[in-house]
Amino acid sequence: MSIEFTKLTDENVALLPKYMSCQRFKTSDYTTGSTYMWREFFGVEFAIIEDMLVIRTEMLDNGECFSYPIGFNDEKKVLDILGEGRDSLRLCNVPREALEKLKGYYGEERLTYRDAREWADYLYDVEQFCTFSGKKLHAKRNFLNRFRSTCNLFDFIPLTKHTSALALEFLEYYYSEEKDISAPELSPTEKEDAIRAMEAIEKLHLLPTLSGGILVCEKRTIGVTAGEIIDDVLYVHIEKATTTRPGVYQALSSEYAKFAKRQGVKYINRADDSGDMGLRKSKLSYYPIDILPKYYVDVKLG
Repeated sequence: MSIEFTKLTDENVALLPKYMSCQRFKTSDYTTGSTYMWREFFGVEFAIIEDMLVIRTEMLDNGECFSYPIGFNDEKKVLDILGEGRDSLRLCNVPREALEKLKGYYGEERLTYRDAREWADYLYDVEQFCTFSGKKLHAKRNFLNRFRSTCNLFDFIPLTKHTSALALEFLEYYYSEEKDISAPELSPTEKEDAIRAMEAIEKLHLLPTLSGGILVCEKRTIGVTAGEIIDDVLYVHIEKATTTRPGVYQALSSEYAKFAKRQGVKYINRADDSGDMGLRKSKLSYYPIDILPKYYVDVKLG
């Protein structure tokens, strides 16, 4: 069977949510927003095979690889189609549940896999971010209380096509005044994150699954966040705030968590750390309830 993979573009991104909504892995790679935002960096292409979505990417030093199929048909059938004419099949960002399925389909002896710790996602209970209650999070709660005591009047404005211009204006300020994306010390992923965050807000009309909010303190925008909800998980894709007010990040994440909880969310996925040790320390300081592993898997065929 001949498979035609198509580059992900503005014109066809609307095909993805139907399939992304099926996934229950809780990992951010299986979301429309993340796939769209990183499409250029990883050379994302996709194919619909037997009513199943498969993503093909170039994963930095790991070359061509495929996502685990998601959708409305037989996963093994699609894997067999992908493997036709190949001696081996490389899959990337494979969630642990999918790895167990691969072991069942092929036998563990035909699999070679490694845990890509740098791409593991951090999962939290939504209640943690609503209030930062408990002894472990007292420092975060203190920052939140400090923000509330110094900002006499603040609001969390929902991110919509009508408010996206306000969010984009803040991001343009942020990346020109507070974080220079041309700075040589920034990693390629940090630079790409900045470019695609602004693009996602600018093209919000193409990404109807995205939600988010704008944090305003005393009539001044001080933070922007955006993500998407699938089942009972909020996937946070964008979170940027001014550094001039202590506690602003805690306030921004808390307000978004409360917004998401009202939509039935139980968990928050705050993405990976990309191997950045400072970012890893920060994410761990919020005490995730799980760190969701992802694997590179080579399947020996034939």
